[in-house]
Amino acid sequence: PGLRTPGPIAVWIDAHRGEVFATLYSAAGDVLHPPTSLAPGATLDAWGNALAGPRIRFTGDGAVRYASVIRERLGAEAARPHRVTHRKLTRD
Repeated sequence: PGLRTPGPIAVWIDAHRGEVFATLYSAAGDVLHPPTSLAPGATLDAWGNALAGPRIRFTGDGAVRYASVIRERLGAEAARPHRVTHRKLTRD
């Protein structure tokens, strides 16, 4: 298969009130849409034309929780959401 152009990265954190804290980044890490706190569907509406490009990679517990909204709206244009985990960093 051919090489794919890396798509945007959508970070969704569950705001625990039917909303997500969300930011959309380019594959290079530039902010495409600044942070918001909106319902998942409203977040996708706000991102509008940015969703029409390459496949978007979703990450965060909000993306996992609202994966059905993402799939319903974007279908195959959205990569499967992944939960963000953190590790304690220690120094030797």
